[in-house]
Amino acid sequence: MKRNINPTIVHDILDGIATVFVFLVMGALAVIFLAITGCSTKSVTIQPQLEPTYQVTTNDKGELEIIVQAKSRDMGMAMSKAQFRARQEFAKHLKTNYLVGSRVAQQQFGTDESGLYHTVTIKMVMPQ
Repeated sequence: MKRNINPTIVHDILDGIATVFVFLVMGALAVIFLAITGCSTKSVTIQPQLEPTYQVTTNDKGELEIIVQAKSRDMGMAMSKAQFRARQEFAKHLKTNYLVGSRVAQQQFGTDESGLYHTVTIKMVMPQ
C-alpha cells in the first residue's frame, strides 16, 4: 500500500521552515546590532553618583562647591529649586546678598518610587 502525501502539507512544512529561518536571521542581525552599539558606548565616561551634602566646601581649584537636591513634579521647577537652594547656601556662607559667577558643574536627574516626582541633584561651583 503506497501513501500519497498531499502537496499542501509539504508546502505548509516548507513555509514553516522558511519562517523559522527568517526569524533566526533577524535574531542574528539583532545580536550583531547590539554588539556593535555596545562596543561604541565603552568610550562614555560615567560620573560618580552625587550625594547631597548641603555644605559649602572648597574644591581643589579653590572654588566654592555645594551639592544640593530638590524634588518637584516638573523637571524644570526641580532644577530651579536646586539652583535656588545652592545660591542661598552660597549667600549664607559668604554673608552677602550679591552673588556672581555661580554655575552648575554637574547634574543628575531621577524620579522617586512613584514616578511622579522628579529629583534633581546638582553640584554648583562659584569662584571665590
